[in-house]
Amino acid sequence: MFKRKNNLALVMTVFDTDALRISLPPLHRLERFCTLVIYNDNPNQIINRRTIRRMGWHGVLHIIYSDKNTGEFESRFNAVKEMRNLKIACDWVMFIDQDDVLLDACVPAVSENIFAVVQNATVLNDNITDMFKITPNWANGTEYGKTRPNFEITGTIIRRTILDEFTDLMVDILPK
Repeated sequence: MFKRKNNLALVMTVFDTDALRISLPPLHRLERFCTLVIYNDNPNQIINRRTIRRMGWHGVLHIIYSDKNTGEFESRFNAVKEMRNLKIACDWVMFIDQDDVLLDACVPAVSENIFAVVQNATVLNDNITDMFKITPNWANGTEYGKTRPNFEITGTIIRRTILDEFTDLMVDILPK
C-alpha cells in the first residue's frame, strides 16, 4: 500500500546567501517528503531558483522575498503569513536557518492533540568544518559536539493550524 505523506514544509530564513552552500546539499535526501519555502530576509541579495537547484534541491520550492530586513524572529512569522497568501498546503512546519544542517525530517505518527515534536540537535563546539564530518548515522555526540533535545523553534516540527493561530497572535504583539 501507499505510505501516507506527512505534508511538511521546511521554512528556511535566509540573510546570508553564502551559507546556503552548507544547508542545502544535505536536504536532497528529504525532497520527496517536503516543500522548501525560502524566506529571503535580505533585500540586497537575490536568490533564484536555478541557484537552489544547482545546490541540490530538486523538490517543491517557493522563494519569498522581503522588502526590508526584519530579523530572524519576525521573518519566520512573515514567512507563515506569506505561506497562507500563496496557499501552500501542509500539515506540519519546521523552521531551519541558513546555516543549519538538517539530517532527518520524519514526522512521527502522533495524535491530533499533539502540536509540536521536539527533536535532537547537535551543537558543534570548535570548528565549522566539523559539520562536514556529520553523517545521518551519527546520532550521539563525539568529539565534534553534543547531541541533546532542542527546545528552540528552529528544528521543532509544529502543527500548521497551531502555528497559524500563534502567528496571528504574534503579529498583533510584535509592533507593540
